[in-house]
Amino acid sequence: MNIEEGKGGTELSLNKEVDRLKQSLSKHKREQEFVKTWESLFYVLLKNLPDTIYFKDTKSRFILINRAQAQVLGVSDPADAHGKTDFDFFTEEHAHSAYEDEQRMIKDGLSVINKRERIRRADGQFRWVLATKVPIKDEDGKITGIAGMSRDITEQVQAEEIIKTSEQKFRSVWENSLDGMRLIDSEGRIVSVNNAYCKMVGKTTGELIGQHYATVYKSEFQDSIKKKTSDRLAARTIEPHFERNVELWDGRSVWFEVSNSYIESDVGQVMLLSIFRDITGRKDLIERLKMFEDTIKSVNDSITITDLSDRLVFVNRAFCKMYGYKAEEVIGKPVSILWSETNPPGELAKILPGTLQGGWKGEVINKRKDGEEFPVSLSTSVIKNDANEPIALIGVANDISVQKRMEEQMRQAQKLQGIGELVGGISHHFNNILNIIVGYTSLLESDDLDKKKLKNFLGVISDAAERGTNLVHQLTTFIKKSPMRQKNINIVDTVKKVVAITEETFPASISFSTQFDVDQAAIHADPEHIRQCILNILFNARDAMKDGGKVYVRMTTMSGDTLTEKFLKASKAEYVCIEITDTGTGMDEKTKSRIFEPFFTTKEYGMGIGLGLPTVYGIVESAGGFIDVQSTHGKGTSVFLYFPAIATGE
Repeated sequence: MNIEEGKGGTELSLNKEVDRLKQSLSKHKREQEFVKTWESLFYVLLKNLPDTIYFKDTKSRFILINRAQAQVLGVSDPADAHGKTDFDFFTEEHAHSAYEDEQRMIKDGLSVINKRERIRRADGQFRWVLATKVPIKDEDGKITGIAGMSRDITEQVQAEEIIKTSEQKFRSVWENSLDGMRLIDSEGRIVSVNNAYCKMVGKTTGELIGQHYATVYKSEFQDSIKKKTSDRLAARTIEPHFERNVELWDGRSVWFEVSNSYIESDVGQVMLLSIFRDITGRKDLIERLKMFEDTIKSVNDSITITDLSDRLVFVNRAFCKMYGYKAEEVIGKPVSILWSETNPPGELAKILPGTLQGGWKGEVINKRKDGEEFPVSLSTSVIKNDANEPIALIGVANDISVQKRMEEQMRQAQKLQGIGELVGGISHHFNNILNIIVGYTSLLESDDLDKKKLKNFLGVISDAAERGTNLVHQLTTFIKKSPMRQKNINIVDTVKKVVAITEETFPASISFSTQFDVDQAAIHADPEHIRQCILNILFNARDAMKDGGKVYVRMTTMSGDTLTEKFLKASKAEYVCIEITDTGTGMDEKTKSRIFEPFFTTKEYGMGIGLGLPTVYGIVESAGGFIDVQSTHGKGTSVFLYFPAIATGE
């Protein structure tokens, strides 16, 4: 090879090397431009992405963060976080958890993907984030740091909690509702049921799910139900609300109140939600109430129902006939429109509390629409709901005008009989009194009377005349006829006065013994009737002791609780007891069982008309009291009268 050839070859090699270097420089320049472009894009993304982005070294120190992360850390310039760790910004608990995750990544090289965390930001807010962390490796695969990104999912978590709570509430309502609930698809197949529905139809959840809903009804009706409802389900024409009587598969006949509504599932399937309420009991109650209403409309007693404000809510036909009102004229009006002012003050106010405490019974004066007043026998009771709470009052009233007139005639007849018996005793005393007056008057005619004898004679005549005056006054007290007027009376004084007059007029062979354990005791009654009541019992005692004997009169008080052992209706706190005992012939059980029958008597013809004890019974009962008679044949009789005691100031 010559020199020229060698020279040419060297130039060619150099030229090729130059070209190669040029190409290499051009490629490197393009790569630099490419890297520069990507670096520019990276920083644009890093700056503007709403998600937080950060880079850390192997000691979990921040190297680079974006503005979103700076906001979470609470620094104005991302560069301010350089070289710091999570411990400088977050709670100890969160920082420690993050540090452990990152150090485990550096050691194992495993990434943390979409970890849900609750953090507390620098501004104090608690937020939920979805965090992802991946290790950064060099060309040799060595881990040199960590790249992390997190997304704020607080609103999503809150929405999930709301949905979860709503689902829990719905499930609680679904499972615990007293109403039956059933969900069916467009083919009529049962998708879901609650416990109440299973109980209503007598089947378990397993027996119902997937079955056509018609299977809960009687077998002969199932085909017609399926055919009837198939088109309606498809066309959404099912009735939204109805009541229906159905026969179930087990033979039971029940009334259902049903509410229907269409709902759409997550996949767009239309289903029907039905809510069932068993109203069989309500229907039965309505029927019974209708029967009750028809019954009370037709009875002869006046029946009223009032609310707890004493306003009338129902009256029957007998009420309208008795009081002269039409029903629509009194409904909603206070019951006081029937009340007469002649009743004792405060008596109306006692009826409501008495009714609420178990019932009230008594005689009152009412007035008709035209103002006419008349006596009624009234009994009241309370109507309660299922919770045993009072909701209304019912009153039953009877016009006792005729009965009162008959009772008054009976009392007058008995009184006249008593007066006749009193006159027999009084006449003997009047004869003695007149003999004294006549005898001492004749002595006054003597001429040799000195002043001392004259004064003594005039004193004897005056005493005899005063005794006669007292007898006449006592007699006219019993003869006097007056209408029934109940008032508060001192029963002790009343009894003492009756005993005094009978003790004076009874035969000398009958003695009296009295014991009053109370100085004063008040009852609410007609004083004249009480006097007649005591007098009748004393007359019976006298007639039972033809050959003489002794009458014991005792008065005590006792608690209502003690008295309820014998009389269940003894509801008052305290009662006055008047005991009258004689040592006469007594009675056998057969006679004792009839003593309160009107016109029954064991006395000889002309000696009695058999109205004494019946009259006593009526007087005691009208005063709200009770009577008890104890007697043994040949050993005497004891009569016990119990009257409700009242405070002296009432």
